[in-house]
Amino acid sequence: MARPSKQLSEDTVNRLLEGAERLFALHGIKATRLEDVATSAGISRPSLLYHFASKDLLYEGVVQRIFEALALALGGAMTGEGDFESRIFNVVNGFSAFLAARPDASAILLRELISPEGPGRRRLVELGGPLIDEVESWIVSNSRFRPDVTVRSLLMHVVSDTLLRNGTGELKDVFWKTNAEPASWPLVKAMLLAKDTP
Repeated sequence: MARPSKQLSEDTVNRLLEGAERLFALHGIKATRLEDVATSAGISRPSLLYHFASKDLLYEGVVQRIFEALALALGGAMTGEGDFESRIFNVVNGFSAFLAARPDASAILLRELISPEGPGRRRLVELGGPLIDEVESWIVSNSRFRPDVTVRSLLMHVVSDTLLRNGTGELKDVFWKTNAEPASWPLVKAMLLAKDTP
């Protein structure tokens, strides 16, 4: 049997990863069946296994795809036009908008953050750590922030607040009581753009 063309293969992989992201977020890795992922992509289970030899590899692929898209979005915001305040707003807003558009990504990333042995944890460390490092370094080299601010802690507050907010679905209205996007912007602005130091 001939292998599919590269274009068909890329389309198939994208459909698989989209379906898998949705199902892994909804059911978790253990309860998600490869048959269901294959069906969501309109292919057979053997075709899925042609692209991803195991459920763990498929899950890693989902986590990697999330970080690749996120890195692209944040990189564009950091290197875009405008002063630092405009660009840092675009970073915070871009992260918030990314997760609002992909709530399944929030659920998966939250699960990986708290699961000590999740199959996507290696990708989370390999891709998430350097992305946070890059944003932190960019902020430190571009901002005259308050001396009592720990940039890494502030970044992790924004990350965790935004992940949790978007990962809770309709409960975010109950607990956060705001539809403002991005919800963390006032804190970031107060901490990183303060004109006067204490």
